[in-house]
Amino acid sequence: MRGHHPRHDLVRRHWSPEEHEARGVPPDEIARSDFLPYGRREHPARSRSVSPAGPNSALELPLQSQMVWSSRESMAAQLVSLIKSSSPESTDSRVKVRYLSLLDVFGSAEQLPILRELIFDPLESYHVRVNALRVAKRFGLALPSHEFIQLGQQTTHQDASELSLSMLFDFAKLESFDDLMKEALLRLSPEERSRLLGFPFDVPQPLEMETWLFEHWHQFDRHLMEAPDAGDSEDVTINTRVALVHWGRPEAWQLLREWSKGLSDERLRALLKRLSWAGCEVVAQLARTSSAIHHEAAEGLLLPFNELLAHWGEEGLLHRLDRVVQAAHVPHIAPRGIVEPPMFFSRAVELLGEWEVARHRVLYRHLCDFGMALDVRLILYEQLRKHEPAAAARWALVALRYPQNMELLRRVLAHFMVQPPTAEDQPVLQAALRATDPLVQLPALAGLLTLGESGPGWVDRLQTLSNAEIHGLRLLAIAGLLRSGQRERRDAFWRLFIDESDMKIRNAALRCLAGLNAEDKRALWLNGFAKVPATPGGTPPRSKNGRAPKSAFEALSWSGDEKHLSRLLGLRLKGVIRQAFDDHFRHHLARQEGEPVAPWPPRKTSERWCETCLLYE
Repeated sequence: MRGHHPRHDLVRRHWSPEEHEARGVPPDEIARSDFLPYGRREHPARSRSVSPAGPNSALELPLQSQMVWSSRESMAAQLVSLIKSSSPESTDSRVKVRYLSLLDVFGSAEQLPILRELIFDPLESYHVRVNALRVAKRFGLALPSHEFIQLGQQTTHQDASELSLSMLFDFAKLESFDDLMKEALLRLSPEERSRLLGFPFDVPQPLEMETWLFEHWHQFDRHLMEAPDAGDSEDVTINTRVALVHWGRPEAWQLLREWSKGLSDERLRALLKRLSWAGCEVVAQLARTSSAIHHEAAEGLLLPFNELLAHWGEEGLLHRLDRVVQAAHVPHIAPRGIVEPPMFFSRAVELLGEWEVARHRVLYRHLCDFGMALDVRLILYEQLRKHEPAAAARWALVALRYPQNMELLRRVLAHFMVQPPTAEDQPVLQAALRATDPLVQLPALAGLLTLGESGPGWVDRLQTLSNAEIHGLRLLAIAGLLRSGQRERRDAFWRLFIDESDMKIRNAALRCLAGLNAEDKRALWLNGFAKVPATPGGTPPRSKNGRAPKSAFEALSWSGDEKHLSRLLGLRLKGVIRQAFDDHFRHHLARQEGEPVAPWPPRKTSERWCETCLLYE
């Protein structure tokens, strides 16, 4: 997820469930969490408005607030009806945000009129209007300057926060750049205008506006911020960032050349690191203007490979790469925070992977070094697997013989819980499954099931693992037995699946069963999920920890049955399942409309990070 824009005075965001748990917020409380500014929490008195029914009323929807799975057009019409029947005074804004989140899935440009009503209604809360803007932008809405400015000045009755003009550029598209918008931008401070340039918009805006902002910055704003009484050193940093972001403009490039000549080694290094985002060739252009800049760029390995080789020579470059890897190890053995990791480690790792000589003479040696920090060895292994997968598999087979490698191999194998292995990985997975460590066996079994392992003794091996002490191992083994035709395992699979708390293990089990025919799939879920009585409110059965398990929702979705999807829509409207589940609805809608769909589980399809954050309620 990309970082927030510092230009925003207040950025409203939802933490993901994982972030909530990391901060000690129980998942059950996520429905009651507010959109919060980055880095601080609002006082309860400034949180979202709550309907008269009480703080938990978002879970108490009227009976008519239901949806039936059908065509895209029908579901969009159902959502519009729900939005029209919910007034700002009587409806908790969390409920309306759910309607908008689903409209983002099922809607189209035909829903722009109702979205405009929400956007310009001052009685609606901040987060309802922001989400309506985001969805409307996706459907093609572009606002003329006078409406853009109107929104930036409009106050809301239900929420203490307002939409500022600079924030709006990340939520809505400006139709065209004119004198009216120019006057509004001139009312901003030099710093605010410069931040608009230094932190590119999340929504593409007219090129004419960017050109005007840059010219105004070059002629006026940068000088005002450089004045001694204009603020602290952060203002100079903003100027540097603007020049870096717009390095392709001759004026910005000339400023970078001038500024780089007077910088200390440390600040020059930081500038070159930022410029490297544009590519090593761009760094090389700046480096050719000064021997001092060229030296720093070569030290940081930021030049193209051929220029690095010419500067260092083969032995010198190998030695430099070796020193950077050793420097990356030091922060892991020093007291936390005492030693910073080397600034250019990521570039060194790229070169180690791409340059065959460096792989054989530097990467292999540190990968096999038991004394090297585990995180560093893992990064080196990933580079080897990226560039030489067969060599990485051979290394892993040998590494399995040494107990000192077990922790590293656990992390290597954990990769196969979320990403499918390749044919080169199969011998490694087979060897890992023979290990006695269940944390090694578990991802090995998941990977082999994904590869469709079979052959003599395979079913017997699954039979043995189906009695393992580790819950996840039993679940995956029974999934494999189900796939092999042992239909009597359905009930056992269902019980284990519901109680499994690890999403990666559940998804691995579902991937294993993806090859079942439609009849077996339907029988699996109808004879499993449907037999278990639902709790009050229509939610799925509770797991051992007392919460409705996410696995139950995934199981319903995986079945693809329209009645199950309708039930999931109802749970979504109640807030029992969250915005992240909307990707399941996108998956089934695409499948229903004959569009190509990715393998299970559905992947995130949000176009930018802030859309996910804004629509998460």
